[in-house]
Amino acid sequence: LYDRHARRLLAFLGGRVDSVLVEDVHQDVWAKVWQATPTGFNGGNFRGWLFQIARNVVIDHQRKRKPEPLGDD
Repeated sequence: LYDRHARRLLAFLGGRVDSVLVEDVHQDVWAKVWQATPTGFNGGNFRGWLFQIARNVVIDHQRKRKPEPLGDD
């Protein structure tokens, strides 16, 4: 599964996450996938399920991101 979907997932994440965080987010997505597979995946479209998890992880990372300091302007 990793070999089949990792490259597309990296491309998806690359457009949504800072380039320095892409590998970390990618790893987080796969960790969540492996944890959720026994009970969360019902045998439907794996890629759709994978990318839904990826969207949720991206949102979580954006929420955790520290706000940029405001300038003096």
